Amino acid sequence: MTSTFETQEGHMSSTALERPSVKSATALHVETVTKQYPGVIALDAVSFAAYPGEIHALVGENGAGKSTLIGVAAGSVQLDAGEVRIDGEPLTTADPVLAQRLGVAVVYQHPAVLPDLTVMENLVLGAPPGDRPRGPQIRFWARERLARVGADISPDARIDQLSPAGRHLVELARAVASNPKVLILDEPTEPFSASEIETLFALIEELRDNGCCVVYISHRLPDVRRISQRITVLRDGRIQGTFDTSEVSEEKLIELVVGRPLDAQFPPKRRAGATGQTLTVQLDDAIVTNVEFEVLPGEIFGLAGIEGNGQRHVVRAVAGIDRSDGTVKRDGAALRIGSSSAAGRSGIAHIPADRHTEGLFGPLSIRENASVLTLRKVSRWGLLNRRAERDHIREITRDFQVKAPSMETPVQVLSGGNQQKVLVSRAMSADPKVLLADEPTAGVDIGTRAQIYTALRRAADAGTNVIVTSSDAAELAELCDRVAVFSSGRLVSTLAGDNLTEESIVGTALAASPHRGEHQELARYGHLRRFLSGDYLPSALLLVIGMLLVLGTSASSEFFLSERNLSPLLAQVAVLSLVAVGQAAVLMVRGVDLSVGPLMGLVTVVSSYLIPAQASVTEIALGLLAVAAVGVTVGLVNGVLIRYAGITPIVATLITYIGIQGISLVWRPSAGGTFSESISGALSLGVGFVPGTFLAVALLALGAEYALRRTRWGMKLRAVGSDETASLRLAGRATATQLGAYVLCSLAAAAAGVLLSAQNAVGDANSGTTFTLTSITAVVLGGASLLGGRGSFLGAIVGAALLILVMNATTFFGLSVAWQIAAPGLLVLASAALYSRARLGKENA
Repeated sequence: MTSTFETQEGHMSSTALERPSVKSATALHVETVTKQYPGVIALDAVSFAAYPGEIHALVGENGAGKSTLIGVAAGSVQLDAGEVRIDGEPLTTADPVLAQRLGVAVVYQHPAVLPDLTVMENLVLGAPPGDRPRGPQIRFWARERLARVGADISPDARIDQLSPAGRHLVELARAVASNPKVLILDEPTEPFSASEIETLFALIEELRDNGCCVVYISHRLPDVRRISQRITVLRDGRIQGTFDTSEVSEEKLIELVVGRPLDAQFPPKRRAGATGQTLTVQLDDAIVTNVEFEVLPGEIFGLAGIEGNGQRHVVRAVAGIDRSDGTVKRDGAALRIGSSSAAGRSGIAHIPADRHTEGLFGPLSIRENASVLTLRKVSRWGLLNRRAERDHIREITRDFQVKAPSMETPVQVLSGGNQQKVLVSRAMSADPKVLLADEPTAGVDIGTRAQIYTALRRAADAGTNVIVTSSDAAELAELCDRVAVFSSGRLVSTLAGDNLTEESIVGTALAASPHRGEHQELARYGHLRRFLSGDYLPSALLLVIGMLLVLGTSASSEFFLSERNLSPLLAQVAVLSLVAVGQAAVLMVRGVDLSVGPLMGLVTVVSSYLIPAQASVTEIALGLLAVAAVGVTVGLVNGVLIRYAGITPIVATLITYIGIQGISLVWRPSAGGTFSESISGALSLGVGFVPGTFLAVALLALGAEYALRRTRWGMKLRAVGSDETASLRLAGRATATQLGAYVLCSLAAAAAGVLLSAQNAVGDANSGTTFTLTSITAVVLGGASLLGGRGSFLGAIVGAALLILVMNATTFFGLSVAWQIAAPGLLVLASAALYSRARLGKENA
């Protein structure tokens, strides 16, 4: 059956697959879609169709529009014009949740996983509503989904502990688990070894045979030709043609992708008589054993092996990133590699495999990223010469045409390939003596690959010692002059000449002893390791410190453990704990609320007017409703300023801090008024010496902690703070979550203000101001990250209790007021040191 496809270059005839008889003729249909960014037309009237039961490849240069097309189909990018249909149903708006509901799943080149959540939580958060498990079967459910993609990873491991390959496997497991109608794979083989690629291809073919439409995006044309039935070429935001894979040559595809014939992808190898200096590497540590090799003048030396066998550690050790025992010498002169800065001063430049976390400064411009290693060349007396910098940037980027509106464009908005161009050109610009290229062509198109290969060869010819690691055995075989193959931390073979082929590299790696892969290590994830990497370690350390403090203080004074001291102490803990629980919620979404202290003072003022000493039941009810309304209003104001006005959390909540404080002082310039005696009496009740307010706050924190770990709300709260872009792709927009966190924080502060009113019995605008910093301190002590995504409500209570305990103990030790201020700060430093040490020990275990 024959079909004709319309392209910008004319009509191209292609024999289409037999389309199954389904409800819709197409699984994914994109019709005349246009998307424009400032200065760039990403998609220009693009039409694309993929059918059930086919693997349809999409290829193109970096910046061709592939990522934008993925975003449009996945509901994360709002199109300007056109239409998208999934299995015949229209995708009416940019909504990832709707796209998932219609049957779209995406495995992104940079995985949309949440680093601060566990593997299991990532899988649960991304699962369709009807497929989310509950109760004790969650872990078994997660293991099943990981096993389907060949991932031997513990469900309890945190994502930030996994390698790039591990993160891709988790995202693949999540996508496949949703039983998608359309599965979009963006550069799926980049982080995988040859054996893992075979497993991936078998899974893709199984999905195709079950009727799934697979859209396969890759720069690796041999993989594309092997796995796909049809190929569509995209260049400069326009479709260049759609072809049957069997009827189009690789040369034709390259010409369509690049826009011109490409004579040779790989440059000639080392020329005879090359001059330069020999690099000698000798390493021996816990990861690699007696590794020794030389890099000859004019040579590109490759490191190969199945992931996790030590080859990547060698590169990172020479770059000064990983610690190692050994030496690196250049013509007999030792190079300092004790740290990355020392390695840089020794003339070593490193192109990291993960450009997002180790390579680039996302918010900074292309200019700033490209020149960061060469600032001395463009500055004098510490002052930057902008003209010299611009000229320098043009010089070092001339071989890599970065597609961007200007050099001032933030690097984080570029396509992955263009980001890689910036990274490689930056390393080249440092004129290094030693160049370490770890996956230098990750995520780049065929044309840019050729440019990078040429640049590496040019550097080697100029006397730079070049070491390359790559998961692509064919790349190593064609680019490198010699390749060392690693297994179990040992260099088992060095291949050269006629013995250096893709088959020999893969065969040598597989024939060697079993490797110590990361996935196998993380599969053995015991309870101790789970605890050490979790959010409760800081709380445990604080409890130990608190117990020691109690023992020491009680030894100095018998009154410390008396009911007369403990009861008011726990009442103070209840107030601080309540506001700390709310503060923890906003810290988890990568925010902060400076307005909680003044809000507590405002509540005491409001209460002194609306809930006086002899207030009736009706007055009390209305007064408490007014207090709640104040809390909700303040929370909404904070959230709106941050989410819609785009003001940073510190500035936004500082604005409300000043506004609330001003209103409170205008309303009641000095402390005065009274507070309901009946509420005060009720709040003074307890069990023995333990106030009921403390018990109530503890129960509230336990409930909130359960929700944080076991409900979608809690996972999404941490997800937004961990990585908002990834959470958008997984669970939809974060606006409601962020607004909810700020409202929750303000309500908790308002409730704490009521407790404060009961304790003070008067309205005082200044009574809550100290709680702003102490609440933040308590939450950070309890293990919360100021960068969001991590923390616990129980930790907030433990931190609050320890702060109150420290301030109380200083009086028994006869210390001055200054120590009451200094002690919490010293406590933060000590706890942070202990926590970091414990985490470091866990990582080195």
